[in-house]
Amino acid sequence: MEKLIYKHQKFTQSLQALERSIKIFSRTDIDSDIRESLVASLIKHFEMCYEASWKFLKFYIEARYTEVVDSPKKVFRQCFALGLLSEETTKELLDITEARNGTTHDYDEENAHEICRRVNDYFATFKKIADLPIDF
Repeated sequence: MEKLIYKHQKFTQSLQALERSIKIFSRTDIDSDIRESLVASLIKHFEMCYEASWKFLKFYIEARYTEVVDSPKKVFRQCFALGLLSEETTKELLDITEARNGTTHDYDEENAHEICRRVNDYFATFKKIADLPIDF
């Protein structure tokens, strides 16, 4: 149980960091050159939050259901199968996985800006994971 609490704390810390990054990126009084640097920061916080989210869920499944799942997509699908996530949230997470893979494996400026436009939606999806009860 302690490890589950630790994983949840790490995930919520990454979620808070992403939220701070979104707030800074959303400011309108920032120079365009600085804004371009903020894109990289926002993408990095998004990637860290994504990694922490699926790793938390992976451990959640192991701790609560004694099932071992070994990849992000499998973890999200298993959470749906177990009733932890709705079909809509699962679909959102699978879409987020594709977005994250696009930023990690091959930097594309257009893709990075698309993620920045959608990051508020991604944040809302991650927030649903953070709200899972950990006291079982």
